[in-house]
Amino acid sequence: MTSENRMPDLDPVFADGLRAALVDQASVAAPRRPARRRWWAGVGALGALAVAGGTAYAVTALVEPGGTVVTRLAEPIEVTRAGTWTVELGPRPDGATHVELSLMCLDAGRFVLDGGANMTCSAQDAQDQARRLAAGDPVGMGWSVVAVPGDGSVRVDAEPGAGWHLVATYVDETVTAWATNANGDTYGVANDTGWPDLVSVYATNGRVGYAYARDFQEAQGGTPSSPEEAAAWQEEREGTTVSVPVYESDGETVIGEFVFGG
Repeated sequence: MTSENRMPDLDPVFADGLRAALVDQASVAAPRRPARRRWWAGVGALGALAVAGGTAYAVTALVEPGGTVVTRLAEPIEVTRAGTWTVELGPRPDGATHVELSLMCLDAGRFVLDGGANMTCSAQDAQDQARRLAAGDPVGMGWSVVAVPGDGSVRVDAEPGAGWHLVATYVDETVTAWATNANGDTYGVANDTGWPDLVSVYATNGRVGYAYARDFQEAQGGTPSSPEEAAAWQEEREGTTVSVPVYESDGETVIGEFVFGG
Protein backbone atom coordinates (compact mmCIF):
# COMPACT_ATOMS: atom_id res chain seq x y z
CA MET A 1 0.00 0.00 0.00
CA THR A 2 1.34 3.42 -0.95
CA SER A 3 0.31 6.98 -0.28
CA GLU A 4 0.89 10.38 -1.83
CA ASN A 5 0.50 12.21 1.48
CA ARG A 6 -2.98 13.23 0.40
CA MET A 7 -5.51 15.02 2.58
CA PRO A 8 -8.65 12.88 2.91
CA ASP A 9 -11.73 14.54 1.47
CA LEU A 10 -13.95 14.45 4.54
CA ASP A 11 -17.25 16.31 4.25
CA PRO A 12 -17.03 19.44 6.47
CA VAL A 13 -20.23 18.67 8.39
CA PHE A 14 -19.13 15.09 9.02
CA ALA A 15 -15.59 16.20 9.88
CA ASP A 16 -16.87 18.67 12.47
CA GLY A 17 -18.97 15.93 14.06
CA LEU A 18 -16.02 13.56 14.05
CA ARG A 19 -13.77 16.14 15.69
CA ALA A 20 -16.41 16.61 18.38
CA ALA A 21 -16.53 12.84 18.92
CA LEU A 22 -12.75 12.69 19.18
CA VAL A 23 -12.71 15.52 21.69
CA ASP A 24 -15.42 13.90 23.83
CA GLN A 25 -13.63 10.56 23.77
CA ALA A 26 -10.24 12.00 24.67
CA SER A 27 -11.68 14.01 27.55
CA VAL A 28 -12.93 10.75 29.09
CA ALA A 29 -10.01 8.51 28.18
CA ALA A 30 -7.18 10.55 29.65
CA PRO A 31 -6.55 13.58 31.86
CA ARG A 32 -6.26 16.74 29.79
CA ARG A 33 -5.93 20.43 30.22
CA PRO A 34 -9.28 22.26 30.38
CA ALA A 35 -11.01 22.77 27.03
CA ARG A 36 -8.77 24.80 24.80
CA ARG A 37 -10.34 26.41 21.79
CA ARG A 38 -8.72 28.13 18.87
CA TRP A 39 -10.43 31.43 18.27
CA TRP A 40 -9.65 33.03 14.91
CA ALA A 41 -11.48 36.23 14.01
CA GLY A 42 -13.64 35.62 10.96
CA VAL A 43 -12.43 32.07 10.36
CA GLY A 44 -14.18 28.83 11.28
CA ALA A 45 -11.17 27.04 12.71
CA LEU A 46 -10.64 23.68 14.36
CA GLY A 47 -11.58 23.13 17.96
CA ALA A 48 -9.43 21.38 20.50
CA LEU A 49 -7.61 18.46 18.96
CA ALA A 50 -8.48 15.17 20.61
CA VAL A 51 -5.23 13.32 21.01
CA ALA A 52 -2.81 12.54 23.75
CA GLY A 53 0.01 15.04 23.43
CA GLY A 54 -1.84 17.21 20.91
CA THR A 55 -0.45 20.29 22.64
CA ALA A 56 2.63 20.62 24.80
CA TYR A 57 4.70 23.43 26.22
CA ALA A 58 8.09 23.69 24.54
CA VAL A 59 8.61 19.93 24.84
CA THR A 60 8.39 18.58 21.31
CA ALA A 61 8.79 14.96 22.40
CA LEU A 62 5.39 15.11 24.10
CA VAL A 63 3.53 16.24 20.99
CA GLU A 64 1.88 13.94 18.47
CA PRO A 65 2.99 14.58 14.87
CA GLY A 66 0.90 17.46 13.59
CA GLY A 67 0.29 18.73 17.12
CA THR A 68 1.15 22.18 18.40
CA VAL A 69 4.18 23.13 20.46
CA VAL A 70 3.38 26.13 22.66
CA THR A 71 6.24 28.18 24.09
CA ARG A 72 5.43 30.82 26.68
CA LEU A 73 7.25 34.06 25.95
CA ALA A 74 6.10 36.24 28.85
CA GLU A 75 4.82 35.98 32.36
CA PRO A 76 1.04 35.55 32.58
CA ILE A 77 -1.04 38.66 33.26
CA GLU A 78 -3.82 38.07 35.78
CA VAL A 79 -6.67 40.47 36.50
CA THR A 80 -9.93 40.28 38.43
CA ARG A 81 -12.64 42.70 37.35
CA ALA A 82 -16.41 43.17 37.26
CA GLY A 83 -18.47 44.34 34.30
CA THR A 84 -16.92 45.36 30.99
CA TRP A 85 -13.18 46.08 30.91
CA THR A 86 -10.33 46.30 28.44
CA VAL A 87 -7.25 44.52 29.79
CA GLU A 88 -3.88 45.84 28.61
CA LEU A 89 -1.40 43.04 27.87
CA GLY A 90 1.72 45.11 27.33
CA PRO A 91 4.11 44.97 24.37
CA ARG A 92 4.03 41.83 22.20
CA PRO A 93 7.32 39.92 22.70
CA ASP A 94 9.37 39.03 19.63
CA GLY A 95 8.17 35.73 18.20
CA ALA A 96 4.76 35.79 19.90
CA THR A 97 2.11 34.42 17.54
CA HIS A 98 -0.82 34.05 19.94
CA VAL A 99 -2.21 35.05 23.29
CA GLU A 100 -3.51 32.29 25.51
CA LEU A 101 -6.57 33.34 27.48
CA SER A 102 -8.16 31.61 30.45
CA LEU A 103 -11.40 33.19 31.64
CA MET A 104 -13.18 32.34 34.89
CA CYS A 105 -16.62 33.61 35.87
CA LEU A 106 -17.09 34.70 39.47
CA ASP A 107 -20.77 35.55 39.06
CA ALA A 108 -23.58 34.16 36.94
CA GLY A 109 -23.96 35.70 33.49
CA ARG A 110 -22.61 35.83 29.97
CA PHE A 111 -19.02 36.86 29.33
CA VAL A 112 -17.87 37.82 25.82
CA LEU A 113 -14.34 38.30 24.50
CA ASP A 114 -13.32 40.30 21.42
CA GLY A 115 -14.48 38.57 18.26
CA GLY A 116 -17.44 36.83 19.85
CA ALA A 117 -15.88 34.00 21.88
CA ASN A 118 -18.04 33.70 24.97
CA MET A 119 -19.23 31.61 27.87
CA THR A 120 -22.37 31.60 29.98
CA CYS A 121 -22.17 30.71 33.67
CA SER A 122 -24.81 29.61 36.10
CA ALA A 123 -24.66 30.53 39.78
CA GLN A 124 -23.25 27.05 40.48
CA ASP A 125 -20.58 27.50 37.79
CA ALA A 126 -19.57 30.80 39.35
CA GLN A 127 -19.34 29.29 42.83
CA ASP A 128 -17.21 26.42 41.57
CA GLN A 129 -14.83 28.71 39.70
CA ALA A 130 -14.58 31.15 42.60
CA ARG A 131 -13.58 28.25 44.86
CA ARG A 132 -10.90 27.15 42.39
CA LEU A 133 -9.53 30.67 42.14
CA ALA A 134 -9.40 30.97 45.93
CA ALA A 135 -7.52 27.65 46.03
CA GLY A 136 -4.88 29.04 43.67
CA ASP A 137 -6.08 27.26 40.53
CA PRO A 138 -7.00 30.09 38.11
CA VAL A 139 -7.77 27.88 35.12
CA GLY A 140 -11.05 28.55 33.36
CA MET A 141 -12.40 28.30 29.82
CA GLY A 142 -9.46 28.61 27.44
CA TRP A 143 -8.96 30.23 24.07
CA SER A 144 -5.95 30.93 21.90
CA VAL A 145 -6.13 34.15 19.88
CA VAL A 146 -3.82 35.53 17.23
CA ALA A 147 -1.42 38.13 18.62
CA VAL A 148 -2.03 41.10 16.33
CA PRO A 149 0.92 43.53 16.11
CA GLY A 150 0.03 46.85 17.68
CA ASP A 151 -3.02 45.49 19.51
CA GLY A 152 -1.93 44.64 23.03
CA SER A 153 -5.27 44.45 24.75
CA VAL A 154 -8.25 42.15 25.31
CA ARG A 155 -11.79 43.34 25.99
CA VAL A 156 -14.17 41.38 28.18
CA ASP A 157 -17.85 42.33 28.00
CA ALA A 158 -19.99 41.44 31.01
CA GLU A 159 -23.08 42.70 32.79
CA PRO A 160 -22.46 45.45 35.36
CA GLY A 161 -21.23 43.93 38.59
CA ALA A 162 -20.60 40.47 37.10
CA GLY A 163 -17.14 39.42 38.26
CA TRP A 164 -14.53 37.51 36.26
CA HIS A 165 -10.86 36.57 36.37
CA LEU A 166 -8.65 36.56 33.26
CA VAL A 167 -5.20 35.04 32.72
CA ALA A 168 -3.48 36.14 29.49
CA THR A 169 -0.10 34.91 28.25
CA TYR A 170 1.89 35.72 25.13
CA VAL A 171 3.03 32.48 23.44
CA ASP A 172 4.54 31.12 20.26
CA GLU A 173 2.48 28.35 18.66
CA THR A 174 4.19 26.11 16.12
CA VAL A 175 2.35 23.30 14.36
CA THR A 176 4.61 20.26 13.89
CA ALA A 177 4.77 18.12 10.75
CA TRP A 178 2.98 14.80 10.38
CA ALA A 179 5.16 11.70 10.52
CA THR A 180 5.28 9.13 7.72
CA ASN A 181 5.39 5.36 8.17
CA ALA A 182 7.13 2.74 6.02
CA ASN A 183 4.08 2.51 3.73
CA GLY A 184 4.17 6.21 2.99
CA ASP A 185 1.08 7.00 5.07
CA THR A 186 1.14 10.18 7.13
CA TYR A 187 0.06 9.87 10.75
CA GLY A 188 -0.63 12.22 13.63
CA VAL A 189 -3.39 14.64 14.56
CA ALA A 190 -5.78 16.67 12.44
CA ASN A 191 -4.85 20.34 12.42
CA ASP A 192 -5.49 23.54 10.49
CA THR A 193 -3.85 22.06 7.38
CA GLY A 194 -6.20 19.06 7.20
CA TRP A 195 -6.18 15.36 8.11
CA PRO A 196 -3.28 12.89 7.97
CA ASP A 197 -3.89 9.44 6.46
CA LEU A 198 -3.87 7.94 9.97
CA VAL A 199 -5.54 10.02 12.68
CA SER A 200 -4.53 9.68 16.32
CA VAL A 201 -7.39 8.33 18.46
CA TYR A 202 -8.09 6.45 21.67
CA ALA A 203 -9.34 2.91 21.13
CA THR A 204 -12.20 1.64 23.28
CA ASN A 205 -9.67 -0.45 25.21
CA GLY A 206 -7.87 2.74 26.27
CA ARG A 207 -4.88 2.34 23.97
CA VAL A 208 -3.68 5.23 21.83
CA GLY A 209 -3.36 4.39 18.16
CA TYR A 210 -4.37 5.52 14.69
CA ALA A 211 -7.45 5.11 12.51
CA TYR A 212 -7.47 5.64 8.76
CA ALA A 213 -9.21 8.86 7.75
CA ARG A 214 -10.46 6.99 4.70
CA ASP A 215 -12.29 4.58 7.02
CA PHE A 216 -14.11 7.54 8.51
CA GLN A 217 -14.90 8.73 5.00
CA GLU A 218 -16.24 5.31 4.02
CA ALA A 219 -18.27 5.21 7.23
CA GLN A 220 -20.10 8.34 6.15
CA GLY A 221 -21.13 6.57 2.93
CA GLY A 222 -18.98 8.56 0.52
CA THR A 223 -18.66 12.30 0.08
CA PRO A 224 -22.00 14.17 0.20
CA SER A 225 -22.55 16.55 -2.70
CA SER A 226 -24.10 19.28 -0.53
CA PRO A 227 -24.45 20.38 3.09
CA GLU A 228 -28.08 19.26 2.90
CA GLU A 229 -27.02 15.75 1.89
CA ALA A 230 -24.46 15.64 4.70
CA ALA A 231 -27.06 16.80 7.23
CA ALA A 232 -29.49 14.15 5.96
CA TRP A 233 -26.77 11.50 6.39
CA GLN A 234 -26.27 12.51 10.00
CA GLU A 235 -30.01 12.55 10.69
CA GLU A 236 -30.48 9.09 9.18
CA ARG A 237 -27.75 7.65 11.38
CA GLU A 238 -28.69 9.45 14.58
CA GLY A 239 -28.62 7.02 17.49
CA THR A 240 -26.36 4.53 15.68
CA THR A 241 -22.67 3.87 16.20
CA VAL A 242 -19.86 3.28 13.74
CA SER A 243 -16.70 1.29 14.49
CA VAL A 244 -13.38 1.56 12.67
CA PRO A 245 -10.12 -0.33 13.37
CA VAL A 246 -7.33 1.29 15.36
CA TYR A 247 -3.75 0.50 14.36
CA GLU A 248 -0.20 1.06 15.45
CA SER A 249 1.48 3.85 13.49
CA ASP A 250 2.43 1.27 10.83
CA GLY A 251 -1.21 1.22 9.73
CA GLU A 252 -1.18 -2.59 9.73
CA THR A 253 -1.09 -3.86 13.34
CA VAL A 254 -4.62 -3.70 14.78
CA ILE A 255 -4.70 -2.79 18.48
CA GLY A 256 -8.39 -2.01 18.99
CA GLU A 257 -11.32 -0.11 17.57
CA PHE A 258 -12.70 3.41 17.66
CA VAL A 259 -16.45 3.90 18.05
CA PHE A 260 -18.31 7.12 17.40
CA GLY A 261 -21.92 8.15 17.02
CA GLY A 262 -24.78 7.07 19.21
